Amino acid sequence: MMKSYRSLLAMLLAVMLLLSACADSNGGKPATEATQPSQTGATEAPTTENTTPSSTESTEPSDTEGTEPSATESTEPSVTQGTEPSATEETEPSFTEPVNEDSYAVQELIARADFIAAGYDYDKAIAMIRESGYLEEVPSLSQRIEDYTIAKNKLRRYASPETITHIFFHSLIVDTDRAFDGDYEEGGYNMYMTTVAEFKAILQQMYDRGYVLISPYQMAYENENGKFVYGDIMLPPGK
Repeated sequence: MMKSYRSLLAMLLAVMLLLSACADSNGGKPATEATQPSQTGATEAPTTENTTPSSTESTEPSDTEGTEPSATESTEPSVTQGTEPSATEETEPSFTEPVNEDSYAVQELIARADFIAAGYDYDKAIAMIRESGYLEEVPSLSQRIEDYTIAKNKLRRYASPETITHIFFHSLIVDTDRAFDGDYEEGGYNMYMTTVAEFKAILQQMYDRGYVLISPYQMAYENENGKFVYGDIMLPPGK
């Protein structure tokens, strides 16, 4: 009996020693828990999450969004908007109508030159025709210059500039009712103002009596010495 008891204790002690040796070699943990989770959880998950999304999101959008819009927006509008309108606006208006005696531009030039010549300023009327550039296309303008020159040679210097009559007008009045509305200004409107019709009638009556309108700068001017002297007022005989 004693012998069996001793042999049982020896077997239990051997088993305990064997378990203790296994625990020391594996860090005190079971071998199944220490190896399998480390291989699956540490390697497979990072490789799938860290590689595929970064390669697709960082390369493909930059190639498509960064190049194609810039090429189309920067070239096409500048070519079409910068050339076509300027070419049409500069060329079309220049081809209007041929220059001849009956063209509007020439008729307007003759009217202005005749108006200037009516005030006996023939030099200005002649210069206006010469500077127009129409002499070659319209030969009749040369005859007009000759007529102005003949009339200019007939002018005589006005001998008594100190006797020139001075005529003065206040501002013209259009609304004549203001001269009879009863306020404090009606007297001035009635006594001193001239209507448009009266102004035109007075000027025509002066022309009929042989008067000529001149500028004050024609009557007198300041010479190089700072003194005012009478100007040379050239008029036809009898004016």
